[in-house]
Amino acid sequence: MAVCLLVLAVTAVYCRTTSYPLVFDGPPKIAENEAVHQLWPPEWLFYDRRPVAYFTFAINHALGGLDVRGYHLVNIAIHAAAASVLFGIVRRTFDRCEREEYRDAASALALCTALLWAVHPLQTQAVTYVVQRIEALMGLLFLATLYGFLRALDSRRPRLWLAVSVVCCYLAAATKEVAAAAPLVVLWYDRAFVAATWWEIIRRRTGYYLALAGSWGMLAFLVITRWSSYGGQAGLVDKLTPWEYLRSQPSVLVHYLRLTLWPRGQCLDYDWQVVDSPAAIVAPGLVIVGLLGLTGWAVFRRPQLSFVGGWFFLILAPTSSVVPIVDLAFEHRMYLPLAAPIALLVVSGFELLRLITSSRKEVRFQPADLLLWMFAPLVVVLICVSHLRTGVYASEESVWRDVAAKAPENPRGYLNLATSVAEENPVEARRCYETALRLDAEYALAHYNFGTFLAQRGELDLALEHFDDALAVWPDHFPTNRARAVLLLKRGDREQAASQFERVLQLDPLDREAHEFLGAYYRLSAPSRAARHFRAAIQIAPDSSRAHTGLAALLWRGGDRSGAIDHYRLAARAAPEDPRMQRNLAQAAAAVAAENGAKWEKESPPPAKLDSDAQNR
Repeated sequence: MAVCLLVLAVTAVYCRTTSYPLVFDGPPKIAENEAVHQLWPPEWLFYDRRPVAYFTFAINHALGGLDVRGYHLVNIAIHAAAASVLFGIVRRTFDRCEREEYRDAASALALCTALLWAVHPLQTQAVTYVVQRIEALMGLLFLATLYGFLRALDSRRPRLWLAVSVVCCYLAAATKEVAAAAPLVVLWYDRAFVAATWWEIIRRRTGYYLALAGSWGMLAFLVITRWSSYGGQAGLVDKLTPWEYLRSQPSVLVHYLRLTLWPRGQCLDYDWQVVDSPAAIVAPGLVIVGLLGLTGWAVFRRPQLSFVGGWFFLILAPTSSVVPIVDLAFEHRMYLPLAAPIALLVVSGFELLRLITSSRKEVRFQPADLLLWMFAPLVVVLICVSHLRTGVYASEESVWRDVAAKAPENPRGYLNLATSVAEENPVEARRCYETALRLDAEYALAHYNFGTFLAQRGELDLALEHFDDALAVWPDHFPTNRARAVLLLKRGDREQAASQFERVLQLDPLDREAHEFLGAYYRLSAPSRAARHFRAAIQIAPDSSRAHTGLAALLWRGGDRSGAIDHYRLAARAAPEDPRMQRNLAQAAAAVAAENGAKWEKESPPPAKLDSDAQNR
């Protein structure tokens, strides 16, 4: 019944999200990502350092293409499963308590904790924002790692459950790096709730913890071999020092805790800035240091209570400590840590009810029964708030309007809002592009997008200025280099366009159109160089009619009539609907026929005179 209630609650929150589009980095990581558009060969395995998550995207694509309903349904199912596993963990934890009142109320305590966690508005980002399945799936596997350990303690087949725990730990590590905390969390749980001494853990479960620690080796392998994937908008950065990142995180953690208690002002993209003010550092810093101090004190005095702090801080450590990441704050990072303050809230409510019922003899109900009634209104309120929050993800425009309203100093919010409204409202889009560049004059992507926007509307000179500004900040940005080359060609600056296309080929030697243009550009001045470009374009795209036609013209001029005819024929076959290709082939064939006819008339002997009978024959 508890699991059914959890599934119903999750469905009530997320039932309308199944038609929501892919937002933010959903299109580049799913819709435009060829690596997840096939199950075999497994390109998803090598695309990123999170192969398990991308494998699930590949399965979604194999079953339903880009139909967003399938992606959302899987996200909802993952979240409901994670809530159910959390229920199992909390119930079995309280079943192991020494105090009888907690054992009797184990199911009620677990259900309240799992329900509040499942329907909390902080979870909407990890569930509704499709790409953040990465966080939710890692959370499910992380919870399954601990649940497997708990089941092994009471099972007749402990080795089987320990094996399940280890497998889930490895899968979690291959889903997201935060899973590196899983072995430490399980160890902390073991010492706080199960083992009486460290020697007991060493004597009984050394092999198990060595197996869990092996996931760190696999994680290190994934990080090293996919190091290049840590760049970009959500990767590691060198513009922030570890100290700058560390001193900014206390304010972020305090913000997370505030949203836990009062989820108002949620935002997809905070663009949290580095904290420089001493007051802004000291006040939240004291709060976090105080919580860390309480956790350390509880390790020796109340080990079971210390696990709550350990859960919160260990899981947040990879993203909220000293490792500088582009985005200092993201709500989906609270997906698992949220369970800690919620569990404290539920236990505090239970203790309050025990205090009330113990002082009033006329109370007929047990604290466990009253607990469900106590938190039921809060669950309903959170369901409604979360349901409303999911509406923000109904479209790209609504997402970025919300970001622009709540983070008005965030240039990325205005940039994405401009892109989402460019077709329907170009005036507003232009204003948003200008606002983004006013907030950050060196925002290369804003210059590139604004330049593309201007080029589409014929403002070529201004577009070229923005492309130049973008390249001054990010000279190796391939889309900007290519867009600038195309713009120069559109303006008629063929010499500058050729130089820019050469730069494009330095960044991507497999750009077919760059080879085609350079082949045409060097056709008269450097035929051999032009032929190399045309052949390179044909090797990249064998059906390139332009490259075949250009190479055919070069071969014809060089006297290779047979080779030219072959390439004219390939060009006509590649573009059967283009009459020019058919005309080129026909003219070349006619010219060859005329040449062969003239040669035959010149070289053949005069016909012999025949008598009348021979002529008749």
